[in-house]
Amino acid sequence: MTDNGCYAGPNARFLAAGPHSRKTTGGRFGNALTVSVLAHAACGLSLLLDPQIDMRDAMTALGSAAARTPPRRTTHAFIAEHFEALAARVDADAPGGWPGYAESLCSAADRASVEAFWQPRIGAYPTAARNLTQTLEQIDACTRLRERERSNVTALLARGARPPRPNSPAR
Repeated sequence: MTDNGCYAGPNARFLAAGPHSRKTTGGRFGNALTVSVLAHAACGLSLLLDPQIDMRDAMTALGSAAARTPPRRTTHAFIAEHFEALAARVDADAPGGWPGYAESLCSAADRASVEAFWQPRIGAYPTAARNLTQTLEQIDACTRLRERERSNVTALLARGARPPRPNSPAR
């Protein structure tokens, strides 16, 4: 276990969760690790703040969380909450790329949150303005797609079609 209370090793998230959080989430989308992963996403991300962990290694946790942790708001929220501490651990230009960690968000509220957080900071980082613009465009595109397809998905589900299981191969 590290100083921040996280277990180290390949099964760390699962082991640290304890039996109470390894339960399924229920419903047709539940799986055995969902609760454990959600409960310990912040634990994994907290390694970014641990001075005993090499930041070059810890940045992998940030990328993994952005790509795999449902909901993906976790990564943006973590960056927003700990921005100064994270920025102090990396080279001066690195935070300019961080708006991209929010690019998989998909609602008008998410867009507003991302923009409100980054807008006052973009002047400090040469690449931040471009990365923020691209991230907001991605969020807008996802939001438009979601709105456009909402009625089609609702109709499909009303007919009894089941969505694919998470991590199932496409057919």
